[in-house]
Amino acid sequence: MIKQLILGLLKTGPIHGYAVKRILDQGAYSAWTDILPNSIYNAFRKLEKAGHIREHSTEYNGRQTRIIYEITDSGRAEFDSLLVENLSTHRRCVPSELYLGLTYLSELQEDVIADAVSRRISGIRQELDLWKNGEEKKTADDETKEAMKMIFKNGFSHMQADLELLQYVRDNLSEICSGIKKRKREKAADGNA
Repeated sequence: MIKQLILGLLKTGPIHGYAVKRILDQGAYSAWTDILPNSIYNAFRKLEKAGHIREHSTEYNGRQTRIIYEITDSGRAEFDSLLVENLSTHRRCVPSELYLGLTYLSELQEDVIADAVSRRISGIRQELDLWKNGEEKKTADDETKEAMKMIFKNGFSHMQADLELLQYVRDNLSEICSGIKKRKREKAADGNA
């Protein structure tokens, strides 16, 4: 994902790593991608080694020298290839760690489950707030407005679905745990018969 982002930014003109880091920070990309700011420079090195970018110039700001890169024809082709791959390849988009946790609800005490679920609900609400703030910034750009609207609508839908599931679990926890324990007792009794 970082390669596609860097190549996409370079398609608009030469840029250095610190500028990409600032763009990531300002755009709150970490809220909706797995891109870590420290991965930028490593990605630049790999892209340069692969011939997708090259040094355009250097800039000295009094403290450090920054290498400014530009995209190559190979980089443009790689960007297009990554874009098609990301649009066409289905990847699991379910909260599998949550589903696994729900599978083993009976292994914990109800108060521990209730606390954990409440913390996750709080985290989702915080993320929703972060996304709402980001949506205002991202949909202000006319060039990407329609794409950003779709992205945010989809992201909100996923988070809302998780929130509704967790609220259901929290609100019905005693009943859910009692049902699980009852089925375990029944299964154990059937095994002993």
